[in-house]
Amino acid sequence: MFPTSTHIVLAILTALAAGLAIWGHAPSRRAVHLVCKPLAMLFILAAVLVLDTAAPGRYRLWVVVALVLSVAGDVLLMLADRLFAAGLGAFLLALVAYQVALATPVVGSLELFACLLYPLAPALFVLGSLWPRLGRLKPAVLFYVAAMTGMVTLAIARTQGSAVSTLSAACGVAGASLFMLSDSLVACRRFTAPKAPYAVELGSYFAAQWLLAATTWMT
Repeated sequence: MFPTSTHIVLAILTALAAGLAIWGHAPSRRAVHLVCKPLAMLFILAAVLVLDTAAPGRYRLWVVVALVLSVAGDVLLMLADRLFAAGLGAFLLALVAYQVALATPVVGSLELFACLLYPLAPALFVLGSLWPRLGRLKPAVLFYVAAMTGMVTLAIARTQGSAVSTLSAACGVAGASLFMLSDSLVACRRFTAPKAPYAVELGSYFAAQWLLAATTWMT
C-alpha cells in the first residue's frame, strides 16, 4: 500500500517534532527537546497503529513492541546519566523485537551468514574504536552491538523472502542500517571524539524508526 494523506500528515508531524527535538538540544532549549523527542516517536507509533496495513498481524505487533520500547529507551536516556544502563536495556529489547519481526523463515543458514558479512565489518570497526573506553559497560555494549548487527542481518535476509514486497524490504534494510549508524554516532559522542553533528545523529535515528515502521504498510 502506498502512502495516503494520513501517512503524509503523520510524516509531516514526525518531521516537525524531530526538527524541534534537534533544535532543542541546546541547554537553553532543553525543555523543547524533552517534549519533542518522544513526541516524534509517538507520531511514528501512531502511524503503525491507526493506518490500514496488509502486513501480518504478528509482524505489526512486534514492530509496535519495538517502537514502544524505543520510546521508553528515549525517555530513560534523557532523564539522567545514571539511567543509561536502563535506557540501553530498553533499546536492546527493541532490537530483539525488531529481529523477531524481520526474521524470514525461508532464508537458510548459509544465506543468513552471507547477509551477516555486510553489517559485521562496520560493527567490528565501531566496537574496536570504543572498546578501550567502555570500562564496566563492555559486556552490555558487546551484547548490544551483537543485537544491532543481528537486526541489520535479518533486514537484509528479509529481501530474499518472496512474500515481502520490494518496497517493504528496502525500507527494512534502510531503516536497520540507519539505526546502526545513529547508535554508532551516539556511542562515539558518549565515549570518543570527534562527535558528529547532532542533527545527523538524531535525524538518522528518526529516519530509521520511520522506515522500519513503514515496512508495515509498504506491502
